[in-house]
Formats: sequence, C-alpha cells, structure tokens
Amino acid sequence: MNLLTGLLIVFLAAIVVAGTSISWTWLIGTGWEPAPNPVVIKMLSLAGVREDDIVYDLGSGDGRVLVKAVRDFGAKAVGIEADPIRWFLTWLNIRRARIGAAKVIWGNFFKTNLSEASVVVIFLSRGTNRRLRSKFLRELSPGTRIVSYFWPIDGWESQQTDPQSKIYIYRVPDSRTSDLLNK
Repeated sequence: MNLLTGLLIVFLAAIVVAGTSISWTWLIGTGWEPAPNPVVIKMLSLAGVREDDIVYDLGSGDGRVLVKAVRDFGAKAVGIEADPIRWFLTWLNIRRARIGAAKVIWGNFFKTNLSEASVVVIFLSRGTNRRLRSKFLRELSPGTRIVSYFWPIDGWESQQTDPQSKIYIYRVPDSRTSDLLNK
C-alpha cells in the first residue's frame, strides 16, 4: 500500500465516523446546531440561574451552556451528550475553560437520571421535547425550570416567553396538575 492509498483510507474512515456521529444523534433527539452565545446568556438569565443551581444541558454539543452557567452565573453544570465527538468537544472545552463545577456525561439523555437538576436547558426538536415531557414529570422536582430554545414544549404553558429570541421557560408542576400537562 502506498502513501496515497493510506491517506485515502484514513480520509474515508474519518468521513464515515463523522457521518455516523452526526446521523445517529438524530435518532436519539436532534442534530447539532449550537445556540448563539448571546442566546445562551439570555436563556440562563431568563431562567434565573443562580449559584445554588445545577444546570443540565441535554445534548451539550460544544459545552458552551455549561461553561457560561459556571463562569457567568456561578452554577454547577452537567452536560449529557450521546455523540462521542461532541462529548469530547464538550469535555475539552470544560478543561480549556478550567472550570471544576462542570462535567459531561457520555450517554443518552432519555436513559440518564435528571433528578439532580434545578434547571434543564434544551435545544432539541419539537418531537424530542414532546417525548421528554413524561421524563421531566417523573424525574424533576416541582418548580424545576426548563429552558427551551427555538421549540416550545407542546401541551405545556410556558411561564415566560421571549418571542424574539424564541426562548420558552417552563416550571415543572406539582403532581396535582402534572396529569393535565402530559397529553
């Protein structure tokens, strides 16, 4: 095998890995499109993130929500990322930012317990948001804030909305009203 053939094999393998990485995350929840930094700051501000919060970012992508939650708001932060390439990118950005109050879990957020969260950030898809409703009701404490960018959670009434930025803030209801919201 000559050098050109070897480079071609490496190049094709990289394309297959990247393509698979991008494609299979759609099966779990959604593809990756990072929220702009000003939107991330606005999301965390509207959610009222404080030092005593634990912010979970479902589909952490490059980790920007985690870094900003810790650096700008003093919170603890946990990312959940199914794509191994983006998991590594989040992990790398947390290390590069030198923040110890953030971590990233490699896994499927549908199979990861969220009960520790006081704020959950999502930028997923309408269908994925709909599928998450029952998980939120089962695992999150009443009053936990859920911040959705771009897509509302169908069947739930947002507590606060920024229509220009497409940010929706929800609070997990208490058990007496949760059956009304899980349509």
